[in-house]
Amino acid sequence: MEIGNMQLHCYCGYPSRRWTATTRRNYGRRFLGCCRGKQMGHCEFFVWLDPPIPSPMTQDRESELVLAQERERKMWIVVALEEYPDKTFANVSAEKCWQIE
Repeated sequence: MEIGNMQLHCYCGYPSRRWTATTRRNYGRRFLGCCRGKQMGHCEFFVWLDPPIPSPMTQDRESELVLAQERERKMWIVVALEEYPDKTFANVSAEKCWQIE
């Protein structure tokens, strides 16, 4: 496989070949691999050509994490306001709550 004017070779010394993944996890992703494919005697040369495609499940987990972090931030604001009613807070985080004097 050529990238620009550079030819990439696998560990066998042959020009690498561009493949497309057919596994469930990486379906449709392109990668470079040994020109022998999965035949006996192929080497373990492997390089992804494109970034991973986030699955809907991964995107859902990331969204849930952002929401959980926002809920935690709001909780710390409430705690800070209850603990220190005479203070004014411009930017409160979990770490800063414990530093208030």
